[in-house]
Amino acid sequence: IANLTVSDIIRISRELLPNQYRRRPWELVNHGTNLLESEEQLCAYISAYGEMHYTKCRAAFQNFPFIDLVNRIEIIDWGCGQGIASLVLIEMLRERDRLNLLRKITLIEPSSIALGRAYDNILRATNGSIQIVSQKQYLPNRGDGNEILGINYQEYVVIHLFSNILDIS
Repeated sequence: IANLTVSDIIRISRELLPNQYRRRPWELVNHGTNLLESEEQLCAYISAYGEMHYTKCRAAFQNFPFIDLVNRIEIIDWGCGQGIASLVLIEMLRERDRLNLLRKITLIEPSSIALGRAYDNILRATNGSIQIVSQKQYLPNRGDGNEILGINYQEYVVIHLFSNILDIS
């Protein structure tokens, strides 16, 4: 799907979710707290929480000064999951004719399968027009050697997204 939207992702996830989970998809992902490890879990998570996450992100970005964006930008999406927050921001940039300013998105996520889905979602939403960097890492503080220690920025304007990680211990 060219110009993939969050609505497309929610629709597809619901279509692909096995019938036995359609009425209670949150049970497959332990109410959204499990690290996702399968395609079924990815679909279940989006089926259960996709609309809520989309609405939350749109509300958070509604007062963002898009009109002031004149320089190239990049996004760092911390704990990106399947990339919904980045996708919402991409949609809002497109709606305001500012998507051409986006040059790079860095996706940080410990789940390999969710990170892969985020990469594919962003690639399709932007038609491959931006650089996408994936980092399969945890946030600092785990102390196990698999945590992110730094990020290389390329653009002067960097937008950090912490959409779904602030409530994780």
